[in-house]
Amino acid sequence: GRGFTADDWWGAVRRASNGRSYYEFQRRYIDGRDPYPWAEALAVVGLRLQPDSVPRMGVGVTPQPDGGARVSQVVTDGAAASAGMREGDVIVSVNGQPAIGVFFGNGLRTMYAGKPAGTPIPVAIKRGDQQLTIQVPLRYGAAAPRIVEDAAAPPRAVRLREGLLHGTT
Repeated sequence: GRGFTADDWWGAVRRASNGRSYYEFQRRYIDGRDPYPWAEALAVVGLRLQPDSVPRMGVGVTPQPDGGARVSQVVTDGAAASAGMREGDVIVSVNGQPAIGVFFGNGLRTMYAGKPAGTPIPVAIKRGDQQLTIQVPLRYGAAAPRIVEDAAAPPRAVRLREGLLHGTT
């Protein structure tokens, strides 16, 4: 019931790895600011990072009880700002689809996958008593990379990956 200290943790890690020291790892990646070498670490088990991009409108939204999405933030140089969207607007639909599914599902990505940047996105909004439709230009932004199997991985890396995933070696 007392919890554990950093020394307890690293001691357990050393014991589990037959006395191997993790001092340098801790110094660089836990306490330090060195970027973790994901590419090299994932390659050991036949995986790699795959860059991804996603459609972005440049807004922060909050779901509304009526199924709309209230604009809580507009990125100054974002696509929505360039189309005239304002904080407080309520997005009713995007390309005819309910706003909630677009912003809180994979709707925007599904609708606009493969479309070129600049493609107009019709967005129906409520602004006070007005109903407006604005055209927001499609823009893409970086998303977190995905981890995928490396088709060119050597057989040893594939065996290690399969062992980790299925509990065998």
